[in-house]
Amino acid sequence: MSSLDALPPLADRCAEIIHWHRTGVLEGDALRTMAAAQKGDLMGDLRIAEGKTALEAMALVVAHAATAAATVSSVA
Repeated sequence: MSSLDALPPLADRCAEIIHWHRTGVLEGDALRTMAAAQKGDLMGDLRIAEGKTALEAMALVVAHAATAAATVSSVA
């Protein structure tokens, strides 16, 4: 599975988190679905899912930035 295969669910979770931070209201099911895999209290599980989502998003950005830089270098 490529990193782009994970993009739709990751993008959904990121959008939910951004909305949550802006409004204080968590809408959608993507983050809740990820949190349901945890075994603690709902707020703690949501925060864990939020942290994992942030790490996935950062890893995706870093991977694609490195790929883009390599592509630019090879063309130059």
